[in-house]
Amino acid sequence: MFNHENLKGRVAVVTGGGGVLCGGFAKDLAKLGVPVVLSCKVGKDSFGDFVKNTAAANGVDVKGVVSGDVDTTVSIVCVSSKGERSFLYNPGSAADFKLSDIPDELIDECDIVFVAGAMLLSSFDGAPCAELMRRAREKGKYTVMDTAWDFDDVWLPKIREVIPHLDLFMPSIDEAAKLVGLPADNANAIADKLFELGADNVIVKVGKDGALICTGQYLQLVAMGFSALAMAVFTHFAEKKKMAWLDNFSIAGSMLAAMAVAVVIG
Repeated sequence: MFNHENLKGRVAVVTGGGGVLCGGFAKDLAKLGVPVVLSCKVGKDSFGDFVKNTAAANGVDVKGVVSGDVDTTVSIVCVSSKGERSFLYNPGSAADFKLSDIPDELIDECDIVFVAGAMLLSSFDGAPCAELMRRAREKGKYTVMDTAWDFDDVWLPKIREVIPHLDLFMPSIDEAAKLVGLPADNANAIADKLFELGADNVIVKVGKDGALICTGQYLQLVAMGFSALAMAVFTHFAEKKKMAWLDNFSIAGSMLAAMAVAVVIG
């Protein structure tokens, strides 16, 4: 896997559509001390300004953010009194994000190319993303992909040709189960299927239980305790110390903890 001691000193290009998902990852990486360049598309509207300004205020380089004549992607989460979630989603700029929106020099200056929000990037998922990752690997870059829930319910055909170009693939357990057509109660079998599809290394995120980290040699390391500890720390401070803002960072934080473990182990 990635043969650096840690993520510090690396530059990650986080690509994605509307800037919401990938912007969140970029900000979290910046908080860990990773120099980050954000590459995404937003609209010429207040939501687009919010994405750029918030990312920049958190130490993210936004020179890779482009504006188009399209609405910025918006996703609204509605939670019922029973805790069930439903989504109102406008794909907007995420669906309009293209390979041509990523300058070659942006890839040249980075060490890690991290695609966030795959499955929602209608004009980038599939062949264009595969081409980006292929070129990045030829230049010695470390390629990572994280997925989002596929509202079109197409799943694997959207990203099948990208997976062989990934140094690290890190879907959630529910997303991974849909991708490979297996029940979500067997993370090990799901990880094996992802290896068969060509991923070099796999992290399957299993929510509050942490993550399953699998190296390319099929040596599987369950990082449940590490990720669960990170989640517990976030929950403690959010609930006991009244730091409610940590609720928005807990899942991403535990995921990034798992990613850091994968990088260090390698």
